[in-house]
Order: sequence, then structure tokens, then C-alpha cells
Amino acid sequence: MRVTRFLRRKTRISDVGVYFLVSWMIAGGLSIALAGVGFWRNTSAGSFRSSIGWDLINTTSFIFVLYTIASVIATHRVDERREARGIRHSYKTLRSPKMAREPDIILAIMQRQNIHVAIALGLLVAIFQSHFLEPRGRVSAITDIIKQFRICVAWIVTLGFALSVVLILVSALSYDYSCRFNWEEAHKRSLMRKGMKLDIWSWYAFTVSLILSIALVSPILCILINFSYGFLLLYYYFFTDDVKLEKTPSPTP
Repeated sequence: MRVTRFLRRKTRISDVGVYFLVSWMIAGGLSIALAGVGFWRNTSAGSFRSSIGWDLINTTSFIFVLYTIASVIATHRVDERREARGIRHSYKTLRSPKMAREPDIILAIMQRQNIHVAIALGLLVAIFQSHFLEPRGRVSAITDIIKQFRICVAWIVTLGFALSVVLILVSALSYDYSCRFNWEEAHKRSLMRKGMKLDIWSWYAFTVSLILSIALVSPILCILINFSYGFLLLYYYFFTDDVKLEKTPSPTP
């Protein structure tokens, strides 16, 4: 296709990365178009805001976030299997030891985690105050939560931010213990590997919850921010052709 060849030439990423980029453009364009149709329906009915239920705009913004989660998982899996020059594939090509274990680097990671926790806790408190301490609408059963879009999203976002904070705290503890004691190298690598995995899952829980929380203010803005988020993920994830990857030596029989 001409579009994929053009993007391949301009971005200089792998064919797999270009396919993910094209699929993201299609999904984002479709979501924006559906949101436009939903906005036109609401204005025709005399309202410039989306309803409290699952109208077209609200449903589209929520499904687009679910598509983001599925796309992230698929990108990592396909990158590893097809050797698509992404972070997961490139990590496999590194020679041992693959992880930097200097205390200064661990300290820098934990400082970034402090910012992560501060933002997550601030948003968690704000959402809890606005949607739980001062509830809007009738909520007396689980069905009432499911039927009302903003209440349902508030619950999901609250759980997402809380999960992100818990994961990042355990991750920070793993990093802390990895450099606190004079471990053997195997023990230190194990703790750092656990910290890295928890950190990654916490980061995704945080960013997805952050994007979905925007739907509490404006579902259309949530779609636009999510569209930009996907491009930024693909931008940072795939390496360009001018970056040479190391080849791991074949194991001797």
C-alpha cells in the first residue's frame, strides 16, 4: 500500500511498527468520527453535553481506551515474536548483564516514581472528593453504577489509580532492597527485575486511568488525548533503522 510505504519511508521504523501506526490512525479516525456524530445528535436534541448514560460519545471514548489497552499488549507480543525493532525485541538482543545496577540509576528511577505517586494520589483524592463524597445522581445498587457513565468511569479510574500507587510502592521497595544489602548478583538482579515489572504495570495503569479520567470532564477531549497518547507510545517504543541492534551470540551446544 502507498500509505504504508510512505510512512515506512518517513518514520524509518519496521513494517510491524508501521502497521500498528496505520491501525491506530484508523481506530482514532473512526472514534473521532463517531464522537462527531454523537455531538451532532446531542446538539440536534438541544444539548451541547453528553448524557449521563452510555450515549454514542461516552461509549466511543470508553471503547477507544479499551482498544488502547489491547493495542499495547499486542504491540509487545508481536514485537517480540516478529523481531520488529521495538523495546521488547531490542531488550532481548542485549548482552548480559542487561540491567543497569548502579545506585545512582536506581535513585533516579525512584525519584521518577515519587513524581508518579504524587500525581496519582492527587488525582485519586480529587476524583474521590468530587464523585464519592459528593455523589451526583442516584446510586443505590451496582446496576445504577453501570448505567451512569460518569459514576462507572469514576469507579474504574479510582481503582486504576489505587492499583498504580500500590504497584509503584512495591516496586520502589524492590529497588530499595536491591541496593540496601550486599546481595549476591543473582539476588540483586531478581529484585530489580521484579521492581521493573511492577513499575511497568504501574505506569500503564496510571496513564490509562489518567486518560480515562478526562472523560469525566469531556469524552471528546478524552478521545483526542487518547489519540495523541497512542502516537507517543509508538514514537518511543520502536527504534528507527539507523539504530543498530546487537546480536546475541548463539548458545554453544
